[in-house]
Amino acid sequence: MGKSPDNAASWQFYLSGESAQDAMLEAIKGATKSIEIEQYIFSNDEIGIEFFHALTAKSREGVAIRILCDHVGSFDFFSSEWPGKLRDAGIKVRFFNIISPWRVESFTGWYFRNHRKIMVIDSNIAFIGGMGIGKYMRKWRDTHISLVGDIVEAIETNFDDIWNKSKDRSVFLFRKWIRRVKKFNLLTNVPHLFQRHIYHTLIDMIRGAKESVCLTTPYFIPDGRLFRALRLASRRGVEVKLIIPEKSDVRFFNIAAYSYIEPALRAGIRVFLYQNSILHAKTAVIDGKWATMGSLNLDTLSLLWNYEANVESTDKKFVNELAGHFADDLKNSKEVIYAEWKNRPFFDMMLEYLSYPLHRLL
Repeated sequence: MGKSPDNAASWQFYLSGESAQDAMLEAIKGATKSIEIEQYIFSNDEIGIEFFHALTAKSREGVAIRILCDHVGSFDFFSSEWPGKLRDAGIKVRFFNIISPWRVESFTGWYFRNHRKIMVIDSNIAFIGGMGIGKYMRKWRDTHISLVGDIVEAIETNFDDIWNKSKDRSVFLFRKWIRRVKKFNLLTNVPHLFQRHIYHTLIDMIRGAKESVCLTTPYFIPDGRLFRALRLASRRGVEVKLIIPEKSDVRFFNIAAYSYIEPALRAGIRVFLYQNSILHAKTAVIDGKWATMGSLNLDTLSLLWNYEANVESTDKKFVNELAGHFADDLKNSKEVIYAEWKNRPFFDMMLEYLSYPLHRLL
């Protein structure tokens, strides 16, 4: 387990769905006081049911449990018998921004999803990152983390905030959430111009980069402001490297992401296609001095419309670990060469071109 020299936090990274889910399940089984779970995807499958049984057993032991899931991401959980079973066992279960034909006032009602992945055990250990709960994600390459230290209080307090407000309103704002705890900060994104803290922090860090920008994302469909910041960084001599999946879990997102590769290469950005498995990690390391990881994708939905949560840090050991993960992922990736990319099949280029009108919706 990594540990900050000033004892502000200690942590453990999990680099696959399997390792992250197994660690979360073991933490649940070890809980003695409280469990708080906030998930975009909580599947009603073999793995999800294993979690449900563990949570039910803990509730019967007297552990206080709250579960907040996104209605769209966890729809198969929502529509199953399990919410009732869990409530019968004494567990508090809520769903975020419930969508139904008689509640949708506009198309944007389908937006404002809670894409966060957080779990807090006994107010002592917090999990945060990109991993949902479901069998189909176990072989994915993801980045999740467990944390112990002052940062846990910040994460739990933020969970309390979204839990309390989700009871009465489907869409709402946080109070200002850039929670600073020594070298570790909790950053949140909220669909409001002045509360997209992860988005604005990332752009500020890219604009201030002197040497390197290393980004890993499963979905690269940036808005104009972020893409411009990356191109300008590259043109002023910063080495910008981007890892995206060769094959995404969502085919259309692959097509949309590929439409950005040629302009990125022309600006000098180096693009790598991850090949080993489904890539779902969401990390950034800048100048080897600052890093962030969490639930934020580099697409319009995450950047502008979803509720997201990341951890950022300037702790040297933390930053070096994430930089090491990036270097390892490069070994399992193929760099895109501009001359070769220009000669890709015409049909692929047409699909990418046709995806442009939908970029602001993805």
